[in-house]
Amino acid sequence: MVASKRRHVGALLAAFVLVLSFFGLTQVFSAQVPARADTPSCPAAVTNVSDKVALDWDKAQLVDHAGHEVHSVGDWWDLGVKLPWQTQGRVKAGDYFTYDASVVESTSGQSVLRPTVSRSFDVVSHDNIVVGCGTWAADGTVTVVFNNKVESAAQWYGTVTTNGLASYTGPGGETYKVVIGGKVTRTLDMTRRTPGEARYQKDGWLNLSDSEDGDENKAIMWRVVLPAGDTAVTGASIVDEAPAGSRWSFDCDTVNEYTKTHTFIVTDPTTSEGLRRDKDTSNGAFGNAAQIECTSTKVTVKLAEIPAHQSAIIMLPARVEGAKRASDIAGEFANTVKYTVPGETVEPITKVLRYGAVANAYAHQTFSVTKKVEGELPESAKDLDYTLVITLKNNADPSVNKTFQTTIKAGETYTYPESLPLGTEVTVTEGDLPTAAEITWNDAESRVFETADGVMLAADNREATFTLSDENIYSLVLTNTLAPTPTPTPSATPSSPAPTPSATPSPTPKLAATGTDAAGLGVLAGIVAMAGLSLVAIKRRGREVR
Repeated sequence: MVASKRRHVGALLAAFVLVLSFFGLTQVFSAQVPARADTPSCPAAVTNVSDKVALDWDKAQLVDHAGHEVHSVGDWWDLGVKLPWQTQGRVKAGDYFTYDASVVESTSGQSVLRPTVSRSFDVVSHDNIVVGCGTWAADGTVTVVFNNKVESAAQWYGTVTTNGLASYTGPGGETYKVVIGGKVTRTLDMTRRTPGEARYQKDGWLNLSDSEDGDENKAIMWRVVLPAGDTAVTGASIVDEAPAGSRWSFDCDTVNEYTKTHTFIVTDPTTSEGLRRDKDTSNGAFGNAAQIECTSTKVTVKLAEIPAHQSAIIMLPARVEGAKRASDIAGEFANTVKYTVPGETVEPITKVLRYGAVANAYAHQTFSVTKKVEGELPESAKDLDYTLVITLKNNADPSVNKTFQTTIKAGETYTYPESLPLGTEVTVTEGDLPTAAEITWNDAESRVFETADGVMLAADNREATFTLSDENIYSLVLTNTLAPTPTPTPSATPSSPAPTPSATPSPTPKLAATGTDAAGLGVLAGIVAMAGLSLVAIKRRGREVR
């Protein structure tokens, strides 16, 4: 027996050790796999709801990198298409819509704005939640896919802005009529810099292709132009910085090597040809004399003398970690240069590049009330109207504010017919109970709301108040209860009187017989009583003897 118990204990200990070793190994192997902070925000595109998403082409705008509408543009200038959208009701994960965001000259069909590669972007809500994602394909098609974060709101609206660099090969001074997405036309003044008029200038461009891998330390190229004017400039310098939080940085080994050989002077920086390094009038001497100081976020270049009527060109490669191809570059990239020129005050210049697209989204919400009746309504009362009293209040948008009444029937659901802005406070009560000849309400259990997420109940649960958000679906249930129908007490039915027996002739009474019957009953009762007393006495004696 002891051996058996020991065997059982040993088996249990072995199992316990095995479990511990399993958890220990699990922790060891799990520790080698870092948690993903960038969980994909996009499900697969399942249902095309383009016919249920309104695109406001009349309000489509051509914009710069900051989202400001533009009416003139030149080659390599920042250009984007900003388009408002709005769902016609609820959407769910996997729903998507598409449209064309290309910009072409109306007569020739020449592309003015279209990405060279496909780029992805997120759709971000007002409270910084990713509610979907999208792609801007190389053919100009935009696709937006919603995720499950959209499912609690009644409606969504926002804008998508697709950004890139304009393409223009003309002489300047032309007016283009351009077509956006094949839907609407806009007018653009096409410009070029005036040849021969040098100016302080900051340029930038993507330095990767999508056909072969490139150098992430030279993913973006910044170019600074510093003109001398009528007199030579001595002691000039520039400071080029990456703003805080930038997606790019400087790789100092690359900067020191590249910028040294790509700092030069030219006579005409106003044309693409004149900006070429093989136009360097110093034959490399100007770059060799430059002094470069570098950190990951700032480069300072101190320049040798710049001859009169010539301009210094400084090229600065920028690093985007992990970027090997053009499609790896998406989002905003900004850069600011500060000039130091003895005897002059020169304002800093910021250049912003935006590749791909950005999209925002704002939720609208609605609510519903379902009328529930406890108890069996008679046929004559099934069509009764129940009155709802509803108050809407929104401090940020007073146009929403109102109090109104509506009616609803038992078993039906009232849904507010429009989508309301988030933050709208809603209060719902029920008016007087309807009356009908065949019903009586249990007032203590009527006009009562059931509890619901995000809803505050007051006045013995007869008043429901909530503030619309995109976190809850506001579906209220409002109950009325019928009082039991009293069961009528049946009236007493008089019993039929017993028939009077007919006189039956009896034999002549005999006194002895009558007396004997009465005496017999009395004697029988006495005998029974005496027998009972005798039994009690016998039991008592028995106990005394024992």
